[in-house]
Amino acid sequence: MNERMTPASDGGRQEPVLTVDVPPVKTPHHSSVQAGHMEPRFSRSSNPEVNYLLWFVVIALAVAVGNILSTMAIGAFADYQARQALAEVNKTMREQAQAAQKETQRARQVQAEQEATRRQQLRQQRAADPTGTKLGRTCTEWQEADAALNSYTTGAEVARHCGRYEQYLNTGVISPVR
Repeated sequence: MNERMTPASDGGRQEPVLTVDVPPVKTPHHSSVQAGHMEPRFSRSSNPEVNYLLWFVVIALAVAVGNILSTMAIGAFADYQARQALAEVNKTMREQAQAAQKETQRARQVQAEQEATRRQQLRQQRAADPTGTKLGRTCTEWQEADAALNSYTTGAEVARHCGRYEQYLNTGVISPVR
């Protein structure tokens, strides 16, 4: 800063005036602008310039990685849900198969009981009819004879006549006497 004295307008006294000498601002192209032509100058300064291409690449990579990670996370979650649903379906199918198997077993048991009851009724009917009564009496007589005599012949006749009687009770058919 410089201080100078300037004469006053009334002519008597001098007033101080402050003046500031400002140096000219230099730009990187200052000398070439003064020369009348503009040449681009590429120089590295102490303040690094923002490299927008580098920022674009970094941001693009970050977005891409974020998208890939989110897609992987969504895929993993969907896979987890699919596995859970499949496990639930398998559990339900197993339970239904077990229930069906129990029902089938119960139906077979009922059917077997009904069949046994029917066979027993048929045996009783056949034992009460004239043929069954005659065959039953013959079997009983040979059993009494075998108990009294205990011989080979009486044992063979018990087997033959009682076998015919059992066959008739079970099937309703009499095998011929040999």
